[in-house]
Parts: sequence; structure tokens; C-alpha cells
Amino acid sequence: MIVTINTDASFHSSFKIGGYAFWIVSNLGKVLHCGALRDKVNSPTEAETKCIINALATLKKQNWQGISKIVINTDSLNAVYILEKHSKEITKYHLEFGGPLRHEYNKIKIHLPAIEFRHVKAHKSTETARSWVNDWCDKKAKEMLWKEINSKG
Repeated sequence: MIVTINTDASFHSSFKIGGYAFWIVSNLGKVLHCGALRDKVNSPTEAETKCIINALATLKKQNWQGISKIVINTDSLNAVYILEKHSKEITKYHLEFGGPLRHEYNKIKIHLPAIEFRHVKAHKSTETARSWVNDWCDKKAKEMLWKEINSKG
């Protein structure tokens, strides 16, 4: 069985706050979740990376049996570079902060089957299912970001 995860995050540079949303689907069901990141974040890439880690942690908690592959659709290539340790791109884009996040990812990943990342071009259209879900995640992540900002007064 293949599990598909769609993720997106939003970031506010002045408040160092991130909102996130993910959509997990398989033959066994669907999990939609959104919220504000607990800790401060320093960049959109960090928010996106944390969103992917949160989605994988949530998937692990579902305890779904028979997963052969996980496909993660994300609009953040930098998050993929960090998680998959693409050294050339990490250096090129100055993504050195990713070590602790990669450690968290690896702790979760060890208990899961193969993970394949697919890039979704953000904000292009909603003509494909993948683009439509990315747009849903984007809207929810922004809602959670602004809800968190407004709660801080």
C-alpha cells in the first residue's frame, strides 16, 4: 500500500512563527491536520521541514499496516535537500541549520518504509489533484499562522 502525504507551511519573519498543514491519504483512510509550530522558526524552509517531520510522526502514530512506500508531495525543494542530506545543495543554499531536523527525520524514518519526495510547483493552478491538495495545505497553513499571530496580540 502506498501512502501519500501532502505538506505545506507558512512563515512570518517578524514574529518567527510558522503555520503548517498536511494531508495524508491511503487505502486505510485520510488524516488532515493543521496548526502552529510550537517553537520559533527562522525561515520558510525550516517551517516546511518541520511540517514534513510532523506529518511523518502523525503517520507513524496511525499504526497502519502494510505500507510499502510513502510519497511526500512538497513545494519546498530546500526541505528535501535538508532531509535527504543533499550536501551540494545544502552548501549552495546555506541550509546548514538542518542537522537537528535531519536527526529528527531519521529517528522517525527508521520505523517507516521507503520515502519518495515529489516536488509540487506551488501556486500554479489547482487543475491536478496534487496541486489542489497543495493549495488546501497552503491556505490552512496561512490560516494557522495568522491565528497564532492574532492570539499573541
